[in-house]
Amino acid sequence: MIRRLCRRAVPVTVLLLTGCTLGPDFQKPDSWSPESWFSTPQAPPVPSAPVAEPVRADWWAVFKDDELTALEHRAADANLDVRTAALRLAESRAQRRITAADEFPQVNGDASYVRQKPSPLGEFSLLSPGGGSGGASAGGGASGIPASAPIKPFNLWQYGFDASWELDLWGKVRRAIESSDANIEASAEAKRDTLLSVMAEVARDYLQLRQVQAELKIAKENVATSEDSLRLTQVQARNGLATDLDTETGGGQLSNVAATVPQFEEREAAAINQLSFLVGEAPRTLSAELSAREPIPPVPPQVPIGLPSELAERRPDIREAEAKLHAATPRSASPRPPSIRASR
Repeated sequence: MIRRLCRRAVPVTVLLLTGCTLGPDFQKPDSWSPESWFSTPQAPPVPSAPVAEPVRADWWAVFKDDELTALEHRAADANLDVRTAALRLAESRAQRRITAADEFPQVNGDASYVRQKPSPLGEFSLLSPGGGSGGASAGGGASGIPASAPIKPFNLWQYGFDASWELDLWGKVRRAIESSDANIEASAEAKRDTLLSVMAEVARDYLQLRQVQAELKIAKENVATSEDSLRLTQVQARNGLATDLDTETGGGQLSNVAATVPQFEEREAAAINQLSFLVGEAPRTLSAELSAREPIPPVPPQVPIGLPSELAERRPDIREAEAKLHAATPRSASPRPPSIRASR
């Protein structure tokens, strides 16, 4: 009986001891990985495509950048090349008014006023007796002016005018006016061409500035990363986990990365100075305004380029050349005066 109980108690005891294992059971942890390498999922870039739509006058507005818009307006108002072109346009208009004046009669007038008082010792002294024989007489005579007689001052008024009018029978003046109108149009197109070139240069330099600032930011982040890596390598070297060669390699890498920062800073300063020149300001004038690193303006999804048939008509330089041709045509067609030949 006792043996039978021992046989049954041994398996129960073994089972009880097996169930009393120290520590919890192992459970495989759930691995987690982000869906994107960036903090927030980025939308795929939208490709920029040209479309056959009318070109906006403020074409720079497609970048949706307030700073760029402000720079474009300042360049249009204060750029030296644009102001020079505007003065040439005003000169052409003034020359046109001078040419158009030949259509009307020309009147010239003048007037003068003089108050005089003759001297008794001058020409009037010849009227006295003995005046023509060598000198003026102190006394008077019946035929002369007495020395004691007062000579009153008198007023002398002179005025006159002349008028001339040449009839434009052969259309010479009309052709000259037509040529002047074409010169005004050419000057206006030259101003538009200059303005368009300046504003395009402003947009290009501004985009390059933002690109350089983005590269400068990355370069400074690389310097900070290299400094952290060098400090970690130095700690490992002190604890025997790295060699002096690893430390020197990290220091050289840090020097190479840090050497790129002054290059980007120089390019940034050059871009700011170029924009200052375009808006008619002294160098470094826009440093405080443009030193804040703004993101690069996004690429517009659609770029209106107009119709191919309108491309040549939209270019100011082509319209300027056409206006100059128009200005030269009336001058070449104007009649020449007949030549006079002298013969012996």
